[in-house]
Amino acid sequence: TTLYNNVITEFKVIAHMDEGNFVCLENGFGESIDNIFPAVPTGLMATISDGIVLSWDEPIDEDFQYFTVFCNGELLDYTTESTYTDYVSGELEYYLTATDANGNESSQSESIMVEVEPLVGDVNNDATVNIQDIMVMVNMILPDGIEPTESADVNGDDLVNVLDIMIVVNIILTS
Repeated sequence: TTLYNNVITEFKVIAHMDEGNFVCLENGFGESIDNIFPAVPTGLMATISDGIVLSWDEPIDEDFQYFTVFCNGELLDYTTESTYTDYVSGELEYYLTATDANGNESSQSESIMVEVEPLVGDVNNDATVNIQDIMVMVNMILPDGIEPTESADVNGDDLVNVLDIMIVVNIILTS
């Protein structure tokens, strides 16, 4: 195969046989289609530090284009780097694929499981408790606001109200 599809390549046929070498006097021309899948990504690891930091080995294929990152079986993102940071909590399964310049996608890497406890007061699930969480909570308690979530019920009284917002304010001020 060649590195690129639909490129005319000049070649010469030389064959080693019992009777001796055969050399074609005329050059041949042809094109090759890359249908070889890239190597499966290896070395996938996760660390919990300001989010879930995924890292893996560098690609080995010359025609590597990008990695596809999956979480719980769903497409998460594309990257050309060998690291990715995700800001979620819960029980999560990550795996990757590699894609080459001609659109061939590898099989999936080995998966890793990560379990991250939710951060109290992190209503928008961005791995930090800040004013954005308060804004989301305010929108939950306003008439015609967004639907309250379990993570917004910080005091566990089955209601999302000003008391929950005050607890989050206190978390921010004491951090």
